[in-house]
Amino acid sequence: LEPSAELAAGRINLASLGVFMSALAYVLILTAKRGGFPFNAAGHDQFMLLLQARQITAGCLWMRQHALADFFESFHIFTKPVYASIYFPGTSLLLAIGMILHLPIFVVPTLITAGISAMLFRIVAEIVDAGMGVIAVLMLWTLKNYIDYAAEPMSTSAVTLLALCMVIAW
Repeated sequence: LEPSAELAAGRINLASLGVFMSALAYVLILTAKRGGFPFNAAGHDQFMLLLQARQITAGCLWMRQHALADFFESFHIFTKPVYASIYFPGTSLLLAIGMILHLPIFVVPTLITAGISAMLFRIVAEIVDAGMGVIAVLMLWTLKNYIDYAAEPMSTSAVTLLALCMVIAW
């Protein structure tokens, strides 16, 4: 790389960090304004992810069948022959890190959401320029689902971040 290319790469890295911090503040402020943070899981998927994250922190992906498994009915959790989530543990691994560190439920999803903004900025800034990267991030911030699910444990945010990281790696 030429010295100017290294300098430009350093500036994009620094700007990506700035976008990450701005997105974090934006998500935290908007989530707080719309009624507070989701301290409790609200849907089947969220309960399943938190259950699997708790099992991961205990060192297992499944537990033995519950004694009253006949009375449990869920389409997101196996109750027989073992008690486990039906999904791959990708997002739950990220949530388990927050549980090990005793962080509130909303912290890891909020960091993932801010990471999405930073990765989107970085991709667009490297392909086009930094100004278009900022515009792309601002457009992302206008999406209702981006803010609605920003602080909730959902697998879609983690998959989106992973996909953006794969584009950067490519």
